[in-house]
Amino acid sequence: MDRCPVCRARLSAPVCRRCGADFSQAEQLLLQTRSMVLESLHLWQQGYFETAAQLLHKSLLHKHEKVLEHLLNAWLQQLLQQAIQHLKHDCRAESEHLCQSILAIKYIPLVAQLQAFLAGHDKLQRKA
Repeated sequence: MDRCPVCRARLSAPVCRRCGADFSQAEQLLLQTRSMVLESLHLWQQGYFETAAQLLHKSLLHKHEKVLEHLLNAWLQQLLQQAIQHLKHDCRAESEHLCQSILAIKYIPLVAQLQAFLAGHDKLQRKA
């Protein structure tokens, strides 16, 4: 923050010199959010895709930024592609796990349908 949202004075410290408003907690939350974003990028690079997406989603709950929302959507799309690849290789449990992870972050109708298909297919196999 460059200016105090209360009195519009220039901010050079977490506490406004003019009105005394204290923004130290907001500043600390902003730093934590930035740290979560950086950690999620690091986790994604290391191959911890689900954890990275969950952490990026958590950071968006603290501070919404359009570019990070687009990044999260791209990551979720990649996770969905992984779920489909697992399904192609007959690894239903892994595919269902990825679907659950995606839906825990963001409701996507196609993913919900895929998860319902997997659950219904498993029930049919158990009856046979």
